[in-house]
Amino acid sequence: MNLENQFKHAVDLHNQGKHKKSFDIFSKLAVEEGHALSVLNMARMLLKGRGVKQDVKKAIEYFKILANEPECSKIQLDAQFSLGLIHQNGEGVEKDFKTAFDYYTKAADQGHVEAQTSLGELYHEGEGVEQDYQAAFGWWTKAAIQGNANAQYYLGCMYHNGEGTEKDDDAAIEMLLKAADQGHKESLKILERSKAND
Repeated sequence: MNLENQFKHAVDLHNQGKHKKSFDIFSKLAVEEGHALSVLNMARMLLKGRGVKQDVKKAIEYFKILANEPECSKIQLDAQFSLGLIHQNGEGVEKDFKTAFDYYTKAADQGHVEAQTSLGELYHEGEGVEQDYQAAFGWWTKAAIQGNANAQYYLGCMYHNGEGTEKDDDAAIEMLLKAADQGHKESLKILERSKAND
């Protein structure tokens, strides 16, 4: 079985809940072939303890290796985003919003939509960076253009409240509708309440 088929087989096993077998294949591909996507999947599984004993420190080591690759790739950006998330949420490490901000910025600057959304959250809340509604609005706009439902929801709220932009109820409804079309629950609730009040 060639490398691509082995990787697909490992993904299939993972999706079937056979995490141990999946982890073993990812590990083999990572070690023997230097397959970066397998390393990324190993790190994710180590972080959550799926198919292997949870080892956050080892997961972070793998994410850091991938995050510092010399060539920009989706894998590198996913690793940077994962490191940001780990530090923002304090998964196995002390919460560190500044470190989260740094990793999110690296990935967001290269167009990683989830990192853009998370970076907007940090700017909005003033975590790891000085609170800046305009910067939050800018990052959420970039992510919303790429179709991120959370960013669309956040923009809807910002338009509604006039945070980082002029108050604009039409734009707020437009953003909330886009998020709701993707099943975003909070957007649906707000739109339902809005209809009830009309």
